[in-house]
Order: sequence, then C-alpha cells, then structure tokens
Amino acid sequence: MGATATEAAAAGEAASVPGCRLYRPDPHIVVGQRVGVNYYFSCNNRRIRYVKVTLALRRHRGGLPDAVETSYQFDSFQNPAQAGINTTLETPSACQSGKRYHGDITINVSLAGAQSRTSTLRGPSITCVR
Repeated sequence: MGATATEAAAAGEAASVPGCRLYRPDPHIVVGQRVGVNYYFSCNNRRIRYVKVTLALRRHRGGLPDAVETSYQFDSFQNPAQAGINTTLETPSACQSGKRYHGDITINVSLAGAQSRTSTLRGPSITCVR
C-alpha cells in the first residue's frame, strides 16, 4: 500500500508529482546575521517534459511578506526528466531581530500526455535573534 500524502510530504516526496522529491527548505542564520535557506529537489521520470521550480525566502509580516525569490526552468535543453536543484537563498542584508523567516519551494511539472502537476512545500520558521 502507498504512503498517504501526509506521510509522503514528511518523507520529502512530492505526492502530487510522480518521480520527484522535494525536501523541506531548511532555514539558518549565516555570517552577517542574514537568514539563509537551503533548497533541494530532484526528479527522475522519463514522462516529464517541463519543470519550473520557484524558491522563496519569506519574512512573516501580517500577510504581506517580502521575499527573495528565484525560479529555475528545465525544458528539452536541460533534460527535465533528470531535473534537480541544490542551492541556498539568503536575505540581502541582516535579518530583523525578532522577525520570523521561512522558505517555500513550488514545483510545476508538465508530463507527457498533457498532464500538469504542482506541489508546494513550506519549511519551518526561524526567528532572528541579534
């Protein structure tokens, strides 16, 4: 019997994207009191035709988060069936003391046969202490 969506998410598996694994974005404080978030995902599915991954580092602020955000696209030139990212985003300046930060990763995948899947995973929060 397969894992439930909750079990799959806890294990890092993107339940809605066959053959792809997302790992919870891991926040940490880096030199200069900036917040950094590690991101990792990988896909291994011959049916994948296109992958777009969006990584965001957000500060909690009453529903209006500011963000450091970047996107990666894998199409026929970058072998989307074997897509993967292992990178870090950091705030451009020192974090604000007492504010909380977290990372999000969203993956959009187009499969053969005109199927499309999206999965988002939010990481834990970290509080800036200076």
